[in-house]
Amino acid sequence: MQRMKRIARKVLYWGLPPLILFFIFRRIDLEQLGQIVSNANLFLVLAGIMMLVPVVVLGALRWYLLMRRYDCGSLPVATSVVEYWKSLAAGFLVPGTLGSDAYRVMVLGRAKGYYLRSAFVIGVEKLAALFICALLIAGLYPLLAPNHLPHAVAQLVDAIYVIFLAGIVFGISAMLVHQQDWGRRLADVINDRLAALARRVASIAATPPSQEEQVPRTGLALLLSVFSPAIALPALGLSLAIYLVSAAQSQVFFLAFGYEIPFSINLFITPLLFLVYALPISFGGIGIREGAFILAYSAFGVPAETSLVISFTGLLGNLISYAIGTSLFLVDRHRTPLDAVASVANLNPKK
Repeated sequence: MQRMKRIARKVLYWGLPPLILFFIFRRIDLEQLGQIVSNANLFLVLAGIMMLVPVVVLGALRWYLLMRRYDCGSLPVATSVVEYWKSLAAGFLVPGTLGSDAYRVMVLGRAKGYYLRSAFVIGVEKLAALFICALLIAGLYPLLAPNHLPHAVAQLVDAIYVIFLAGIVFGISAMLVHQQDWGRRLADVINDRLAALARRVASIAATPPSQEEQVPRTGLALLLSVFSPAIALPALGLSLAIYLVSAAQSQVFFLAFGYEIPFSINLFITPLLFLVYALPISFGGIGIREGAFILAYSAFGVPAETSLVISFTGLLGNLISYAIGTSLFLVDRHRTPLDAVASVANLNPKK
């Protein structure tokens, strides 16, 4: 049964992208698609692709600042950018962002022994991105009032509203609980769980966790630290900057292919697409990306051919970014923890 499940996952993982693309191209006017491509402004296309550089740098800076705040033996800024870029390349063949996240955890784990705190930093990074994503979607949706949203996209927007409100309630509740006696007892229980997890990591890790990791901070206090201004403001600010630059990139691509669209629409759809890309469905989001692009922009009257061309242009930019990350691997003489990524992707035959 386990073998059949593994086979089914691999078939879905590798077979879903071409299947989705097949159905997409059956509905596309190829002649119109070719005309859109032939009339493209190549200078603007190149400018849009180059905007991936600040997106990567902003993501690396967010990771670097959070590492410093949590004292996990942070890397220098330049090294953080390099390792972050390499993590993107390492995670290309892994569903969602699992490969990139595993690589970054193992980078600090092997160097410093900070496995748990490194994983917690990435969790904080995800929470900040999710909060800004929910804020943009919840704030812009009533203003834009699209003619119609596909059912799946409408359900996703409803889920974002729930997550946004639940996050606010959780934050207020956690701060109130922290002041109660039973809250401190709950913190001790969480702390015991973290200690057990640290011991488990120590038994399987190539580099033993540091002494500081073996005695983790109080669990609830660690969770509440997310709400401190010194941590929340940089994480939220850089997450917002990433979405703004990504939305501006989409705006440039639309201009490059001769289609005018308000910036607010790109700012609304960009976080939606980020959520879809993060789903662990297919390698590199191929197929899923194109389908989501067409569905989301169709609610604002954008032709499917235009959406498809812009999606493929964004994919081209991502492939160039992955190639840069791969080249950084080639010039790095040190051993890189790619086995962790392979384990996540079930690509290592020894697993």
